[in-house]
Amino acid sequence: MTEETIIFCGDSNDTTSPQNFISFFMRSMIAAGCNDDTKMARNFKYYLRTGSEADEWYQNLGALEQNSWCLLEAEFNRQWEPVAIVKKTQQEKEQELSKCKLEMDELGKTIKVGGLDTYTHVAWAAKVLRLAKDAQVEKTNNLIWFVRDNLPSVLKDLVPATHNTWFDFTKAITDVPLEKLKEKAEKERKSQEDSNKLKIRLQQLERQVATQRTAPVDDLVAQVQRMTIGNNTNQSRAPVAPAQRAPVTPTPITHNPLNPIRNIRYVRQQPRTQQQQRQPLTGEARQLMIARTTLLPQHEDTPSGRIAYDAQVREWLATHGDVRVTEHTPYPLRPGTGMVCSGECFRCGGHEHLSRDCVVPDESKLPQKETLWRSICFTTLGSMNRNAPRVMVVFADEEESQGNGEGL
Repeated sequence: MTEETIIFCGDSNDTTSPQNFISFFMRSMIAAGCNDDTKMARNFKYYLRTGSEADEWYQNLGALEQNSWCLLEAEFNRQWEPVAIVKKTQQEKEQELSKCKLEMDELGKTIKVGGLDTYTHVAWAAKVLRLAKDAQVEKTNNLIWFVRDNLPSVLKDLVPATHNTWFDFTKAITDVPLEKLKEKAEKERKSQEDSNKLKIRLQQLERQVATQRTAPVDDLVAQVQRMTIGNNTNQSRAPVAPAQRAPVTPTPITHNPLNPIRNIRYVRQQPRTQQQQRQPLTGEARQLMIARTTLLPQHEDTPSGRIAYDAQVREWLATHGDVRVTEHTPYPLRPGTGMVCSGECFRCGGHEHLSRDCVVPDESKLPQKETLWRSICFTTLGSMNRNAPRVMVVFADEEESQGNGEGL
């Protein structure tokens, strides 16, 4: 392969350093079979840009320098002194090593390295080992845990957690079964694509609902009421006569000078005479809510699934903060638990018992935000997934929880 010709200017227009230019010129002379001191000096001017700072410098040289490469090279190095190379500190080298990451989108693909095709994870392992050698930690396990923790989950599952040296770690990455890696990477990419499509569809539905102006006002109000958090029942469409209040009887309050209180009174109300009935969502509002229930894919109860679940929770908290879950903020589901709207217990995610009868210890129950999200889904959509696979909660002593029923 012919090397691209470099023309030297001697100013900021140059794309290479003066010393690299001299090295290029020497290679060109060797390739041309020219090793004569005088001929090399005379050929030098043809590698300078006409009218440039370097060309003007050359024209001002004496005849001796223009006819002797040894003298010409010495003058060149005095005019353009070598730039001091900044050397990285040990801390900087270790920081560069710790920041070396391999992205999920790169897995299973090939790239060119030294003109040869190789897989991205193999090339990445070689790069990491080179950085470890540069930092002089290749014979230790320093920072291996940190770099491994930043690997894509599909690759990290295939690489053991413990390694004695960087040689062992990078070899474990290189030796990962290729077909298994491709399969897992493709599955993860497909899952991400489906999630992105679902997000786009969700945004479209939200825009449609937001711009909808044809529905009667009372229908829109009823839909909002049905989607309110914590409402298991909603007002029926039939007109209901307002409840009659009992005569107000103020409750006497004893004044305590050590605990002063405001002048308040308590009013006893009659019980409601008609049971409110919950009605399922319909139309676009229902489609929107169904889309939200599948926005965050539920993972299997495996090491990789639990890692992906933890990432979902962290992302949710980073996006929404520590706020109350609503129908607009779908919350991740614990791996292995039952689907929403499948008659599952809202407190543990299993089936075959009511939530009020759940005997799972408090420390093992679902997060409060997930419990609330499952309740919202059931309240707004009912048991639409009643035929989904059933999940049995099994304790360490192999005793299974008993009971049946649906949710709360």
